[in-house]
Amino acid sequence: RNRIRQVLLNLVSNSLKFTFEGSISIMVDFTRELDGSQLLEFRVKDTGSGIKQEDQSKLFKLFGMLEDTNKVNPNGCGLGLTVSKKYVELLGGSITVDSVYGEGTEMFFTIAPREIKQTQENNHLHLLNM
Repeated sequence: RNRIRQVLLNLVSNSLKFTFEGSISIMVDFTRELDGSQLLEFRVKDTGSGIKQEDQSKLFKLFGMLEDTNKVNPNGCGLGLTVSKKYVELLGGSITVDSVYGEGTEMFFTIAPREIKQTQENNHLHLLNM
């Protein structure tokens, strides 16, 4: 759970840095693969500055620098997204970016929960052994 929390905090923190007006939303959903297995899908979507297509490949590299973000974030990409990608991969998942420059960014990652327990009383889901 701590790794998932760390990834979400990093994605939300990045959205906060580059969203000066509009919104940031966090969504969690269950999805199914073609083989029937369940995945948890986490999404952080913002209406911020967006990322140019040619810069998106730099996001998950150590200390990458995006040209248009120098004024807002002079330190570059740093470790956050690289560490987030490694955490997600350790959990058997993948992380992806979908962004339109000037309109916003959506970062999402999926993981396979090891065990899911649903209580009938309040319909809450509990993820175990993560």
